[in-house]
Amino acid sequence: MTATLRRFAELDPARPLLALDFDGPLNRFVGGASGHGPETVTVVDARDDSKTVVDFFPDRIAELDRIVRTHGVNIGWLSSWGEAVDTAIEQAFDGLLAGGFILARPPRRGPYGARPRDWKFYGLRGHLQAFPTPWAWIDDEEIASALQYDPRRLTELTALAPGLPMHVDEATTVTEKQLAELDVFFAGHGG
Repeated sequence: MTATLRRFAELDPARPLLALDFDGPLNRFVGGASGHGPETVTVVDARDDSKTVVDFFPDRIAELDRIVRTHGVNIGWLSSWGEAVDTAIEQAFDGLLAGGFILARPPRRGPYGARPRDWKFYGLRGHLQAFPTPWAWIDDEEIASALQYDPRRLTELTALAPGLPMHVDEATTVTEKQLAELDVFFAGHGG
């Protein structure tokens, strides 16, 4: 059985990377609230007994897991869930998408509850500078923000290694069409 989360040192750094956010790409939000998905599971984090509702499309999670396994892709979590993402992997996804690592830990929230902007970009950039492997990044906020405010950031990442930045809508999560695009990308840049 694959460990839910691993240390990057345990993985092959030459493999392609899937930088993956959780809320939005996998956990569906409608109007900023969950509880409206095709499958809804309440997960309990053993670290603090907190409960969170996870809404997702099981067929899309299964397809994403297939893509990762078929093409030998490392999953690097870029999520505000941090290490708590293991709770959703184990309880909601029945172990699908296990074996990834925390690509960047979420920074502490500022005085008004917001996290510093761009922490995901800097985490991914730092990783690609050290390990320039083909990558895909699936996120519902950061990619759109980069495209709107400073598109050179995505160009900076693709200059380090071939990449596929993929913006998803938080209400629909990653779509079948996007998953097909991801499959083709990793087929052409697989490990």
